Amino acid sequence: LKDPDGKAIPELKGFYFPKEFEDTFTRVYQAFFGDEAAKNLIQYHDKILTVWERWALATPGYHARNFYSDTFSGAMEYGMDFFKPKRWQDAFNTVVLKKPIKVNGVTYTYDDLVKAGIPVGTQTATEGGLKMGRPATVLEKVSPAQYSLKAGNYREGLGRTVAGIIELERGGTLIDAAFTV
Repeated sequence: LKDPDGKAIPELKGFYFPKEFEDTFTRVYQAFFGDEAAKNLIQYHDKILTVWERWALATPGYHARNFYSDTFSGAMEYGMDFFKPKRWQDAFNTVVLKKPIKVNGVTYTYDDLVKAGIPVGTQTATEGGLKMGRPATVLEKVSPAQYSLKAGNYREGLGRTVAGIIELERGGTLIDAAFTV
């Protein structure tokens, strides 16, 4: 690029590309970031999308559809192993009650699973509570949103933790379990 100092495209400062890429990079950058009208359009789109995401996460239907697809995916991946009641009880114990679980003679705590990257029910709370730009306590004053966020949080954590438990039972490590969920 003509501007290795990053004045024309700050995000590419310090990167060097073949001369043939210069026109393409410059046109794409100008189309999305150089024109004030395009910037405003993208910001407007983001605002609308954010409002939609907030409401979608606060509805029970969103979580019901995810439960169906998670259950179907679990069945496709693990067959009937995915529906073993003991695994769901262990997942409930660790996700909801924060109790340690024992798999193949090894005890795992809630924190062990979180540190390994197994999402044990925190993603929905983060999306619903923090993404909305308000503390979760404000949301909890509205019972449908509170119920939906908590139900979604548990649903997400349970299904993913069951998949992780299956991997641990099959002799995998916590890292193996984290990559399966």
